[in-house]
Amino acid sequence: MTCIYNKNLTLQIHDRCGLSENRIVNLILINSQESLQIKMRDPSEYTFNYNETIDLGDYEILRAKQNLDINFNEFKSNLLEMLQQVQKKEMFLRCDSSEKTCTLVFYNKSKIKSIIYLTLDLRPTAQKEILSEVLNNMQFLKESNERLQLQVSNMKKIVTEKDREIKLSYCYRSQMESQFYEILKEVENSIISKSKDMECLLVTKIRNNMQKVASLLEEVNTLKRKTTLKNDSTRRLLKNVENLKLENNKNMVTADQLKQENSELHKAQNNLEKNLASLRNILNERDISNRELQKKNEELKSDMEKATIIIAQKSSSMDELRKDLIQANQMLVNFNNHYDQKVETIENLQATLVTKSQIIEEEKCKNYELQKEFDGYKIVFNAETQQKLKNELFLAQNKIDELEKSIRNVKKINSLLSEKVNRIGI
Repeated sequence: MTCIYNKNLTLQIHDRCGLSENRIVNLILINSQESLQIKMRDPSEYTFNYNETIDLGDYEILRAKQNLDINFNEFKSNLLEMLQQVQKKEMFLRCDSSEKTCTLVFYNKSKIKSIIYLTLDLRPTAQKEILSEVLNNMQFLKESNERLQLQVSNMKKIVTEKDREIKLSYCYRSQMESQFYEILKEVENSIISKSKDMECLLVTKIRNNMQKVASLLEEVNTLKRKTTLKNDSTRRLLKNVENLKLENNKNMVTADQLKQENSELHKAQNNLEKNLASLRNILNERDISNRELQKKNEELKSDMEKATIIIAQKSSSMDELRKDLIQANQMLVNFNNHYDQKVETIENLQATLVTKSQIIEEEKCKNYELQKEFDGYKIVFNAETQQKLKNELFLAQNKIDELEKSIRNVKKINSLLSEKVNRIGI
């Protein structure tokens, strides 16, 4: 036997008085080689419980009554397909209940009327089967309660571990903050001292270079003055030579008389040429000194460029220090985010514990309703069945007491967890 369908459907239930209500009903199809079992029950009300087993002979009667054109195996597959269509709202299903039967009606709506495809009559489930289902549900609740207790114990362990991790994280955070502030102070002091030293060195180098430049400019100006004076003297000598030539031309007639003077003039000319040669040598030396001064100017420019490179390197080191500070701040932000995630997980665990306690309270109410139903069954059955029911009720009461004890324990654990979470939040 295999279960081929087990779903909850919302059906419209019509009673014999013509009243209707919507219920969430659990439909189960259990298939075997020779039969098909159909179960329908309301999980919230154990009295609403119907089933029917259809074998090949029952199907032949059903086929003759409703004029079906399919065999038994096709009936199984088509019934499963119709239930899936009802779930997708492609087909409609209602339930007509009476005292002894409950009829499932598969139909579809057209513009004119509703077309009925299939009707199935279900009978009420025997009380023994209902009691066995109740006992199975109670056993399932007990097992689920044990699983919840295991989960609660695991949660306790997890919460204690998280508390320890949070304490360690607080300690680590305080240590990191103290180390960070110390490193910041050291970095600030080193930056201030290095910047002051660099400023002093740069100011002294700039002053020395300015003094050298000023002295070199003064020397250049003096050399310019001397060269201008030499040029004036050479111009004057050239004018004198021209004048002498004119006088010599004029006095050619008196050459004999002026031979002596001419020889003296030749001597003077030779002396002047010597002076011109000496002046040219002096000019060459001045050119060499000018070239040396230009070389010194270029060396000063290279020194200035080196100083600018050193300043740029220091600025890059300052940028690296700023980046290190930004990375440290990012580490602190990541640590705070990790701590917030841990707090959120603890809050989610507390919410799951609250939902589990609500489910246990609902099961307790259901068990109380079952006990009322058992009291009603006492009036119907004889003394033997009453004794059996008393024994079963006694066992059920013991199970209910155990469930209540477990509920109290869960509530205590929930209160302890909430207190710990509140402490952590504070």
